[in-house]
Amino acid sequence: MHNYTEKQFLNCSFNPLEKNLFKANPKLKALFYGKESKDADEWEKLVRYIIALYDPGSPLIKDNNDLTVRKQAAAQVAGFDVVLDNNYLLAIYTCDDEDFTEAAMMYLKLYGNTRLWTMIQANLQTFWEYSLRLMTPISRAEKDKDLVSAVSMKSKMSEDLETINDRIERCMKKFYMGDNDLEDKAKIKRITPESIAE
Repeated sequence: MHNYTEKQFLNCSFNPLEKNLFKANPKLKALFYGKESKDADEWEKLVRYIIALYDPGSPLIKDNNDLTVRKQAAAQVAGFDVVLDNNYLLAIYTCDDEDFTEAAMMYLKLYGNTRLWTMIQANLQTFWEYSLRLMTPISRAEKDKDLVSAVSMKSKMSEDLETINDRIERCMKKFYMGDNDLEDKAKIKRITPESIAE
């Protein structure tokens, strides 16, 4: 495995190799605020891992096309022993640790590709607005011409809805850096009108 230096992470929002990461960057504590399931040292390693793996400026992204290799490299950067900590890391690698998954999603939203995240949210809003329009019954129009026009418009909106959904799916893959496990966990949490309002 490659031995990374602090200098190689200068393009990241935060440097995962910085000593006393939370003292130097106290706002990172917001990623696990209210989560008592792990101690501060464990959280610091997890946040280092999240930065190394998911920050768009991380050198691991260009150095490792294989996500599995990139996850192991990020674990080493974070200070984990990939052999001794293997059982613990497995839950992290597969995003089965809920606290970790929520922290990773929060990091991406706050410090990852924020422009892409905004685009995803705008497309989700449009998706739900189109869905609402499509589910609204067509009122009995006075003229057949108006009825045909309304039905035709709904048909076009239905096609547009499919296009918007495809765009959202492409953006999500890019946003979650190809990590299908994290993207799947995010889908479970995100697809509600309430989550869009947030």
